[in-house]
Amino acid sequence: MASDELEQLKADIARRYSEARLTPVSSGEVGNLRQSWPGIPDHYVDYLSEVGWGEVGAYMFFSGPVGSEEIYGDSTISEFPHLGCIQIVATDSAGGCIGFDTLMGWKMVMVDLPHHPPYLLPEQTMHDFVRCKALGEIR
Repeated sequence: MASDELEQLKADIARRYSEARLTPVSSGEVGNLRQSWPGIPDHYVDYLSEVGWGEVGAYMFFSGPVGSEEIYGDSTISEFPHLGCIQIVATDSAGGCIGFDTLMGWKMVMVDLPHHPPYLLPEQTMHDFVRCKALGEIR
């Protein structure tokens, strides 16, 4: 993703959500992410390093992936074993989680238990997800 597109996204977030306080991750943290999560998508790492983590509207973006067991607990993972392959990167105000399914090539998914099993999101990058969902743009 071009740096200027992410800079524009950051500016659009600030314009729409003046209270948003996003914290970009450092180059050292980027290295740790890549080492800890082989296969982590470049678009996600670029988003974290250029836009940052924090609250954007109804979404709270984390500074890196969190194992779904940390969010849902071992008993839920036992009930929905595929959750163990999903790394959570954000939550929404309704209790849903946005993550990456590592078994499906790090595709973006929504986890909305117990209402729905994890499902693929139409957005394929963090940039597109934030533009569509957090900023409400139609693409």
